[in-house]
Amino acid sequence: MKLRVCSGNEKTRSELIAKAIRSLPKPIASKIKAKNILVVGDTQADVSGGRALGCRTLGVLTGFHNRKILKKAGADYIFINLKNTQKFLSIL
Repeated sequence: MKLRVCSGNEKTRSELIAKAIRSLPKPIASKIKAKNILVVGDTQADVSGGRALGCRTLGVLTGFHNRKILKKAGADYIFINLKNTQKFLSIL
């Protein structure tokens, strides 16, 4: 299932991620635990927002933040990019 949620009035990235979770169909959302959600992002805010909700996080080095910053934010995984599909699927 693909889910895309765009920012609106959310003040923090964790609020945006929570909005995404709330937008899932109720039968699915009620069965999903935060630890089974993977938040993918290229900023410190993406990583810390996911961590704040108890989600696993993947920092991607395609933005302005480097490995050290994403690791300090708490990224569970850090990839240079998402070109290696097998590697990405292996952490799901």
